[in-house]
Amino acid sequence: MRLREYLKKGKYTIKDFAEFIGISKVHLTAIVAGKRAPSKKLAKLISHATLNKVSVDEVFPEGYNNTCPHCGQRLKRKKL
Repeated sequence: MRLREYLKKGKYTIKDFAEFIGISKVHLTAIVAGKRAPSKKLAKLISHATLNKVSVDEVFPEGYNNTCPHCGQRLKRKKL
């Protein structure tokens, strides 16, 4: 389940959920919209806050890939 779906289904506002996890509404809005990718630590926090109904991988924007901005090589993501 994507984060946007979770918030809508649970009738949570972005403002309330952002306050609950301790980040700004603007930052969470950008993550939900897919305009920003969270840090691994924040992705894990979001997943735990949703009681793992949203997996860590689902917190990242659709089509997000970890590539090096300098060489373009795919970076390996460690399991949290």
